Amino acid sequence: MAVITGAQILERVTDTLQDKDNIRWPREELLRYINDAQREIVLQRPDSSLKTVPQLLTANDTRQVLPTDGVRLIEVTRNLVSGGTQPGKAIRLTSREVLDAQVPLWHATTPVATISHFLFDIRNPRVFYVYPRPTSNVYVETIYSSAPQDLMSENDVLTLDDIYSNAVIAFVLMRAYQKDEDYARNLDAAGMWMQMFNGSIGARTQADGAVNPNNNLGADKSR
Repeated sequence: MAVITGAQILERVTDTLQDKDNIRWPREELLRYINDAQREIVLQRPDSSLKTVPQLLTANDTRQVLPTDGVRLIEVTRNLVSGGTQPGKAIRLTSREVLDAQVPLWHATTPVATISHFLFDIRNPRVFYVYPRPTSNVYVETIYSSAPQDLMSENDVLTLDDIYSNAVIAFVLMRAYQKDEDYARNLDAAGMWMQMFNGSIGARTQADGAVNPNNNLGADKSR
């Protein structure tokens, strides 16, 4: 949940920069760095800005595209019936190679109201395919990484969860010190804050892996 505002981030940043009057670094400039930070975090951690939505599929076409704010597909979990309001049959991931070999004309199958499989190519992250072809008014539940909304004023709340606030601060400080990179001390500071940003993102990745409930799949609980 995000409750931290741009103003709260800016206060922490200007304290570190020792520029409380924003002479060297105007607040409008630092606000732009906050927006850059959110985009960079989503680029490195697509799961930092997830949305789970009912998506109306394009009828009579296996090719589907994420909503306009979609950055990368994560999963298509299930069919949704009753106009996208009720859960339906589960949808499983499959590969294009399998369908191409077993159902060469799968792009031209008779349209149906229930989807069985979805396909994804990481090289085209906003596009996915479904099988069989959908009829009209077919909904599925789609999970995707969404583009973070820019803060238009410092009173706006961060798009990302507050857990990423330290990474945002580190990124903003890195960008601020890069502005004066002709000074060796500032160049060193920019590098230090970049390391802290990468370390924060990396630490979160390791922590998520350590507490992933899927780690217990198949584990022997009798001992």
